[in-house]
Amino acid sequence: MDLARSLPSDGPADPETGAADKRFVLRQYTVFNAVQLDGVAIPEITVLAHRFTPIERCASLVEAMPQRPTILHGPPRAYYTPATDTLHLPHPTCFHSPEAYYATVFHELVHAVGHSSRLNRPTLTDPCRFGDPTYAKEELVAEMGASYLCGVCGIANVTLDTSAAYLQSWLAVLRHDPTMLVHAAAQAQRAADYIQNLHPAPGTLEERSSILHR
Repeated sequence: MDLARSLPSDGPADPETGAADKRFVLRQYTVFNAVQLDGVAIPEITVLAHRFTPIERCASLVEAMPQRPTILHGPPRAYYTPATDTLHLPHPTCFHSPEAYYATVFHELVHAVGHSSRLNRPTLTDPCRFGDPTYAKEELVAEMGASYLCGVCGIANVTLDTSAAYLQSWLAVLRHDPTMLVHAAAQAQRAADYIQNLHPAPGTLEERSSILHR
């Protein structure tokens, strides 16, 4: 999400009083939902004063996922732990909307699909640190996969702006890798298909991979 804010800035001094003239400068910032960030200290999240209403289509998709990892609610931020194959999320009422909750669930589930017991995706299984190119690629896969699933469930129009800003932040890390976006899109589609228990046509993914490496 992009936020614009006017900040005071010192202008030229008044010739009579000598005081600096105050002017306002418009600056734009890109911000994210705190629960979407990994590797950042997050303050305690306050449970919002509203009732959480599940989105049936989203809930059904999560429940029907084959080999679904254990989902635990309670921590102040969302993350996936490959070592225990567990997905950790704040309570649903900590999110500003059901759409935001399910978009985050989808993001973490796409991470989980990369586990060695599922698709064994190198960007998840290879050792890396926050901010590394491998980490950035995995985040792109997760967010693109989440966007696909949001579209399937009909909530893409609510999550589009936040997803676009999130993707742009990681694209900046990978700006010198021209094939990365296409490769990430293929991996994201594969993960989304897995979560939906869909089986792509024979040769489809292999054909994509061969094109990327020509």
